[in-house]
Amino acid sequence: MTLTDAIGVRHSVRTYLPETPSDEVLNFVRDFCSRPLDRLPGQHSRAVLIERAVNGKVGTYGMVRNAPCFIALVYTDIDRLSPVSAGMGMEEAVLKLTATGMGTVWLGGTFNKSEISRSVSLADGERVAALIPFGYPAEKENFLSRFMSRMAHSRQRRPFGDLFTVTDDTFTRALELMRLAPSALNKQPWRAVQRGRTIDFFTDGTSDFYPLDLGIGLSHFDLAAPAGRFEVLSPAVPPGLEYYISYTAE
Repeated sequence: MTLTDAIGVRHSVRTYLPETPSDEVLNFVRDFCSRPLDRLPGQHSRAVLIERAVNGKVGTYGMVRNAPCFIALVYTDIDRLSPVSAGMGMEEAVLKLTATGMGTVWLGGTFNKSEISRSVSLADGERVAALIPFGYPAEKENFLSRFMSRMAHSRQRRPFGDLFTVTDDTFTRALELMRLAPSALNKQPWRAVQRGRTIDFFTDGTSDFYPLDLGIGLSHFDLAAPAGRFEVLSPAVPPGLEYYISYTAE
C-alpha cells in the first residue's frame, strides 16, 4: 500500500485490541523516532515512542481504549512554523502505520500534557504537540468512540472549492489529498490560493491547533506536489485568514 493509498483508508481509531504490535511495526517506529522529523528548514521536532498502555494515566477519559503504544510528538517552539513542520513529519509516520494495518488517532487536546511531558523528558523550549495511539483496531468501537467520531464529523470533508482557489491543474491532485487530511474536530482550517506557479497557504483564523493541522494537511499535499520548494513569501492575505507558508513549483 502506498502512502496515497493510505490516505484513502486512514480513519481515526479509538478502540484497539489489547495486543502488542509486531516487532516489525515497533522496529519501524523506533527507527522513525531515531531520525530527524522536520520537513521545514530551521525547525526541530522529535517523536518519542511510549511502549506501554497509558489510557488512564494521560487523562483520555475513555476516548481511547486498549491502545498498547503511543508516539508523543514534541517540538521546539522556535516560531509559528514549528508546529507546522512537526505536523508534517508526524503525519508521514501515521500514514506509514496505516499502510501496515495499524489503527491511529491524533490526540491534541484530550490528554494530560504535563504527564506526558514527564515521560518524554522535555528540554527547555520544547512542547508536546500531540499524542498518537497506535495498535490493531478493534472490530467494533465502543459507544463513546463512535460518539466522538460523529461529534468530530470524522468521515466528512468540505468541498474542494470551499478550501482552495486555483487557476489551473498544477496543484489540484496535491490539494485533493490535503482536503482528505484529518484535523481537530474536522475543522479543516487550511486554505490555499494559487498565484501562477506558487500557492500560498493560510489558516481560517487562529487557534492553538491550526498550525499543527496545517502541517498534517501539508504532509498530504507534499506527497503529490510537483517538484518545487516551500518558502515564506509576502502574499496578499485575504480577510480573516492567517498566512504561514507558500510552495513554488519549478
